[in-house]
Amino acid sequence: MPKEPQAKRQKEKETPPPPPPDNPRQCHFWVKRKRRYCHLPTKIDNDFCGEHAIYDAKKKGKERIVCPYDPSHTVNKDELNKHLEKKCNSRPPPNPPYFSLNINCTLPFPEFEEKMTLSHLSKETLDTLINNVNQWYQQLVPKIKTEVMDHLVLKEKKESTKNGKHAVQQASLIGHLERLQLLRKDACFIEYGSGKGELSYFTKLAVQDEGSASFILIDRKNTRCKFDNVIRGNSEKKSLVKRVGMDIKDLDLSKLDLLKGKNVVVYSKHLCGSATDITLKSLVNHSKSNIDRMHYSGLEHSVREQLGYKCKRIIDIGRTKYLEANGFDVELIYYVEPSTSLENLALMAIPKNK
Repeated sequence: MPKEPQAKRQKEKETPPPPPPDNPRQCHFWVKRKRRYCHLPTKIDNDFCGEHAIYDAKKKGKERIVCPYDPSHTVNKDELNKHLEKKCNSRPPPNPPYFSLNINCTLPFPEFEEKMTLSHLSKETLDTLINNVNQWYQQLVPKIKTEVMDHLVLKEKKESTKNGKHAVQQASLIGHLERLQLLRKDACFIEYGSGKGELSYFTKLAVQDEGSASFILIDRKNTRCKFDNVIRGNSEKKSLVKRVGMDIKDLDLSKLDLLKGKNVVVYSKHLCGSATDITLKSLVNHSKSNIDRMHYSGLEHSVREQLGYKCKRIIDIGRTKYLEANGFDVELIYYVEPSTSLENLALMAIPKNK
């Protein structure tokens, strides 16, 4: 014997809702899925709560719309502005004083930018570009020395980790900070693209800070397992640690109170190319470049790799010229071997008057 359709069986099982609740100020909306009346309270003399007011035949005069900040609830249209400004729990927090939209962007964002990949270039245009890269590299990029440093604060981590490439990089960067005499207890250390803040943690150990130094960790993404509390320390006088969750392009360093009266030391290990450029701009402003890796077909991998390498060094020279023109002594150093990391070039800059 064939079974009845499920929808028909369910319809037969449905029973009409019971009378509205006698509880004063309880919503009269019947939640069909849960087979009960809504538990939300109502205003005086209303039969429905705010979410279900659209079903109130007595109150048809007011139109309700979806909240722009949180589509899970609605609001009276004539009360929208007040709701967005003062009442909505999902409204975004106000911008901090050090937020300034696009302050570190030299050029305005184009409304429309035509994208072109190198694979679409003609053979003649591509050959010209390759020749220009080789010529500029020969003319502009000097021989960059390799100087892999080390520091004792990373000894235990290098020994305990199976793949210690990150520890080798961190040890070399902190070693170069020590070589440049930048590990000062009275300084404010700023880590751009900080992530968890691990590099700042080892910097604190190298400084042997007990509360006189301050640390600013800048990253637009929220990260789990942060080192913030560890950097603060366990001594009675804890280090000042401030995490700035913001895009570097909008960061006005001059509005950060922690920098006032402090020597500033800036470092990073995780920035992409474009963020590096905008970061340099933010530092020169004192108040972020993902080098577009040109992957294209038609050439062997080794040739493509060398061209990309030369492009990056040419851009690095442009960065050094930019900083030198703004009063810095600049040094480019390969701080680890390429086998450890291909991103092994560090840009060291110190103000000339220091």
